[in-house]
Amino acid sequence: MRGLISFILLFTSLLSASAQENYLLWEVKNSKNKLQGYLYGTVHSADARLTKWDMNFLKAFKQCKYVAGELKMEDVKSFSMNNQINVLFMEDTLLSDLLDSTQCRIVMDTLGKYLAIEGAELETFKKVRPALVSITLQALRASVNSLNISAKEKLSNEENGVVMDEFIQLIAKEHEKQVFGLETVTQQFEALYGGTLQDQAQELYLSVLKPVQKVTNDVMDEKQLVEKYLEQDLQFFAQLLSSDYVTERMYNDLFLKRNITMVDSMIELMSKKKTFVAVGAGHLAGDLGIIALLREKGYKLTPVPFEFLY
Repeated sequence: MRGLISFILLFTSLLSASAQENYLLWEVKNSKNKLQGYLYGTVHSADARLTKWDMNFLKAFKQCKYVAGELKMEDVKSFSMNNQINVLFMEDTLLSDLLDSTQCRIVMDTLGKYLAIEGAELETFKKVRPALVSITLQALRASVNSLNISAKEKLSNEENGVVMDEFIQLIAKEHEKQVFGLETVTQQFEALYGGTLQDQAQELYLSVLKPVQKVTNDVMDEKQLVEKYLEQDLQFFAQLLSSDYVTERMYNDLFLKRNITMVDSMIELMSKKKTFVAVGAGHLAGDLGIIALLREKGYKLTPVPFEFLY
């Protein structure tokens, strides 16, 4: 009986700890208990309901002179066409050179299924870097999911016209706040295209195999994603992001190293002015998430409850 009671108490405490961490907005103070800014988890959606924040959120935003995202969106738009061509396409290599015939057929058949919906030519992707093919496939699956949402539901969901990260930076500029990127476009491309082309091809193949169960669902569509976000289910987004990493290389380069880079940039900015940091919600939680990394460096992070007013 005593063992059962101990188990129940432990289980309850774990549930309580998990609930306490399940917030999207966090106050950041240094070791001297001085406010440094706020950390906010975003989602890649233009649904206007997600930016109808209450006064608790707006008060936090108003206190900050700096606003920082993973990238400064203006820098992304100014990234030159020559740079894009250099990082997007392979030289003297085809996907069929990197995978065996069976693997290549599975990848191309899957890609072709979704590209047919978009009306694109499958041939275009034979020289595209495998990492970009992975991203394209993910985006195509998401677009298919959006077709599953009824026209009535789409009409009822007002959109901002830009995704949340860009929306926040536009609002910051309107309020004369200085906007920064925690990473450069080049750094993010280097993380994405880390490893050899052979590594990327194998990761592409594994990612095609892995989400079969999601495709039949039919993947986590935007409607479900928005619902989870409105519930402020931070743990869900952390798990969703981690499920994308099919190899240790992807986890290290796309999650851990990027988190470390972003934390270092956050600390530099916060040392100058109070900073409102808005990054993908999946990067916040977990033992190696941004919240944990900041705490390791002596910062105090406290959840800030707020509501969406929709």
